Amino acid sequence: MRGKGAWLLVLSFYVLFVVALTNGSALDREGPDGKALYVANCSNCHGVITAGGSRGSETAPRPVVALPYGPTLAGVIGREAGTVPGYQYSRAFLATLRGVVWTRITVDRWITDSPAWVPGAIMVYRQPDPMIRARIIDYLEHPTREAAPTEGGEADAPLMSSAIRP
Repeated sequence: MRGKGAWLLVLSFYVLFVVALTNGSALDREGPDGKALYVANCSNCHGVITAGGSRGSETAPRPVVALPYGPTLAGVIGREAGTVPGYQYSRAFLATLRGVVWTRITVDRWITDSPAWVPGAIMVYRQPDPMIRARIIDYLEHPTREAAPTEGGEADAPLMSSAIRP
């Protein structure tokens, strides 16, 4: 009997330890919100989306890292690719994405590995983490909302061949 009691005590502590680790991991996975991820990953080339929906800077100006400066991403969800007035898109981009509308699914595919979708495009960004992509897309879809759900949405839906060109 004594051995079973000790074993049960050890098992109980183990279960509590695993639960504590799991809860801590869940908090770590939540991480930064979409706006912070957008600023860290996208704003150097595309600018900061202001409350009015235009490109601007909410704090100090940020230097452009990649030239040419990318088109604004304000209102990108629902917009046809390659249609920001005044921006010079690459021939490769226009040849591949003409007629594609930016949805959660197409933006997700694009930022997963833009050179794989459009070889020769100016943008050469890759984001392998689906949670980071989902949060950035949430922010692009609702830039003035504090937090948006990232699970069970359109970004988790399977890619449909009719929605995205190869």
